[in-house]
Amino acid sequence: MISRVFDSIIPIILNGNHTHHPMEDWSMMGGVMWIWIIIIIAVILVIGLLLVLLMEEDRKRGGKSDTMKSAEQLLDERYARGEITKEEYKEMKKEIRK
Repeated sequence: MISRVFDSIIPIILNGNHTHHPMEDWSMMGGVMWIWIIIIIAVILVIGLLLVLLMEEDRKRGGKSDTMKSAEQLLDERYARGEITKEEYKEMKKEIRK
């Protein structure tokens, strides 16, 4: 009895089950691959949408970033801190506006 069980199981263990084709299940080459492709496309679209929205917001502000200050703003700050005199301030302001 045991020898018959081993006689039927051992060839399956050694040779594998050749009746099942590996492409029939959900593997990376099967259905799961399509899910990953859809996820990657969705991520790329979301990143693109965020970039477009950021560029649109920057365009609405006139292309000036909050971190970039104009020359006049810097000059005003220097004058307010007392780094330059009133005459220097007026002269530099004229130069900037040319």
